[in-house]
Amino acid sequence: MEYWLDSLFIQIWNMSITAGYCIAAVLIIRLLLWRIPRKYLYVLWLVVAFRLICPVSVSTVFSLFNLEHFSEGRSADNVEYIQYIPEHTGNMEGEGIRTERQPSDGRPSAMLPAAKYVWIFGILVFMVYYTVSMRHLKRKVRMAVRADISAWEDVCRGGVFECDGLASPFAMGILCPRIYLPCGLKEEERRLILLHEQYHIRRKDYLVKPFSFFLLAVYWFHPLVWAAWFCMCKDMEMSCDERVLELLGEGHGKEYGLTLLAFASGSREGRMPLGFGENDVKSRIQHVLKFKRPAVYVAVLSVIVIGAALALLGTNEVKDETKEEAVENYSEAAQKLYEARNSYVGDASANGRLISAIAEAMPDSCAASMEVKTELWTLTEPYEFHFVIEDELEKEPDFYSMAAPAVLMLALTDNLGVVQWEYTIGSGKASVLEVRKWSADDAARWCGVNEIKEYSGSPEKVQELLDILKERQSHGGVEESMEEEISGQSAELPPDEELFMNWYSRLPADIYKQAVPYEEWMGHYDDKEKDYMVILAQTEDNVVTVYGCTGEQYGARGITVDYRITPDGDSSHNYFDWGWNPMHADPEVFMYDYDRDGRDEIAFRMAGMTGTGVYVDQLIIFETYSTGTVVPYEFTPYMQQEGIDELLDVTIDRENRLVQIIDKSTPESSVPFVSIPYEESYGGEALDVEFLGQVRFRIGEKLFMETEPGVVMEDYAAPLYAFGDEDVWNERLITFRIVYDYSGSLESGYFTLLEPVLQKGGR
Repeated sequence: MEYWLDSLFIQIWNMSITAGYCIAAVLIIRLLLWRIPRKYLYVLWLVVAFRLICPVSVSTVFSLFNLEHFSEGRSADNVEYIQYIPEHTGNMEGEGIRTERQPSDGRPSAMLPAAKYVWIFGILVFMVYYTVSMRHLKRKVRMAVRADISAWEDVCRGGVFECDGLASPFAMGILCPRIYLPCGLKEEERRLILLHEQYHIRRKDYLVKPFSFFLLAVYWFHPLVWAAWFCMCKDMEMSCDERVLELLGEGHGKEYGLTLLAFASGSREGRMPLGFGENDVKSRIQHVLKFKRPAVYVAVLSVIVIGAALALLGTNEVKDETKEEAVENYSEAAQKLYEARNSYVGDASANGRLISAIAEAMPDSCAASMEVKTELWTLTEPYEFHFVIEDELEKEPDFYSMAAPAVLMLALTDNLGVVQWEYTIGSGKASVLEVRKWSADDAARWCGVNEIKEYSGSPEKVQELLDILKERQSHGGVEESMEEEISGQSAELPPDEELFMNWYSRLPADIYKQAVPYEEWMGHYDDKEKDYMVILAQTEDNVVTVYGCTGEQYGARGITVDYRITPDGDSSHNYFDWGWNPMHADPEVFMYDYDRDGRDEIAFRMAGMTGTGVYVDQLIIFETYSTGTVVPYEFTPYMQQEGIDELLDVTIDRENRLVQIIDKSTPESSVPFVSIPYEESYGGEALDVEFLGQVRFRIGEKLFMETEPGVVMEDYAAPLYAFGDEDVWNERLITFRIVYDYSGSLESGYFTLLEPVLQKGGR
């Protein structure tokens, strides 16, 4: 239901734009041809109604829409209607496709969910107004009596009724229209009014007006449609006035004008009935007084002009010859895939249609045969689309059944850069998360083509791509060619890292079962003949376990974050090509909602660089998702130095041989935050202060960074971290509070240092 409502709203929006151009053209024609009879101008509103009702039209060389200005609205699907907004624009969830993470990037589609309901509400308001107005009018004429029209049988045939309390005559009805007159009219007034109203009935205006009001209700948001409504009603009435004067002769203009004036000041009975005294009576009277029967040549010229205008506004542009030469040498599956192609991966409804078309074209693929959910990663380019297989698998899925849908998604989604499959083999603690990733370049290389996006241009090109995929399947050996052609990380990783990740992510599940805690393992780290998985850190509730890998081939390289996503023990393995220090890892992990977004993050700390007089921790915050996927954001040395520079300043008092650190967050203080004495014997003159040679992090519900500033000396390459006794050394340990936040607008997790605190007495 939601999908059809979205499509209807976008179709209405597209038709309103086309109709808007037609209305503007008709208003210009009315302005230029104001002297011609109004019955011809009245006909012009037919083309506006047609554009508001029907999305398709024939193509002619005379069409206004052949102009280059309208080229952007020409349908990419080679059908006989004009699209200004893609039919599958929207940010709603596709049928059968569940999305976990779909950040908005501000495209107009993000407003559609609210706009369509506002549109429907406006229609309901109009319908209520119409219903209430008609009921009020029917109550007013319920006591009307049939009028004696024997004296006017030459003028009027049908139901004519008289009623007290009517301010103006009018015609009303659908199946059996009636004319209602106020009581007490003079005979000549009756004759003129009946001529006018009877012509409305003969011309079926009693059907035209409610139908045009319905169109106004549907397109209430369009100001030009309102203008068209008022001008159409005016042309309707003036054309009836002209017809009456043609029947009576030009000498009755003044008499007819006085009759109009007599009913101009009365209260109106509603907008819907065909009221005699409605619609800008002043201009109607002026028009009546100036009316002259048109000459024959004027009528002929008017017919020609109006016919040309109808052809100009009522037809679509001629299609390109390349489109007209379509030869149906493609399958139904290729046609459906072509029709389902998507211009923007952020449109979940369009993604759903494309996946459905892929599943229909490839019923044996994972997209069709397995329970999958999807995730969108559109914060930064390349934009990613993730398939997450929810079935518990005992073995690897067929490679082709994942690769072929990935290739089609990349080819048929304009701005999509990466497709990723995620699945878990095994269950419980023995489960292993597997990831397969394809970029557009990977897909092109695997298919043996230059550019995969080129295969979305026509059904024939889609069929050509299907044939290529079929050939890849028939040749076999796809799994063996994966490392060479379409490895999950080939687009992002250098060759060595690619080979490592391919090896690391395929380590057997048993190696994790045999993992030992870091402290216990420390005595065996020098055993190079065996691959070890070490439990580096674990949360108290065992929701998160961080493993480190070490062995003969790669040494201490590879970290796995095991994130348990359900209480029954299902977990997800996330692999990272990170080296770690087997001697000084000092690992620690903690889970807490640091950015207060309602979802806990994982904080992981371990030793990074160590050496003589140097010890630097690493701090990594992992954003977590319900699929078990975690995304790391590291508090890099660059971020640390940037934060320190914002809070601290350094001055050197060479006269007193002091290096002074100033707290910029308290500019009113004249006392240095830290003063470090130095002697010339340490290596000449002091040059600067190094803050990042000694860095440790403390993690928990709050995050802290501790740094021990070192003085950089003129003749000493490394900073000096200790001068004099230990008490002096402990006096300059500085602690910063760390605030972590995640913002889609900044497309990253980011860190902020708060005011420094001098941690006297050491930690």
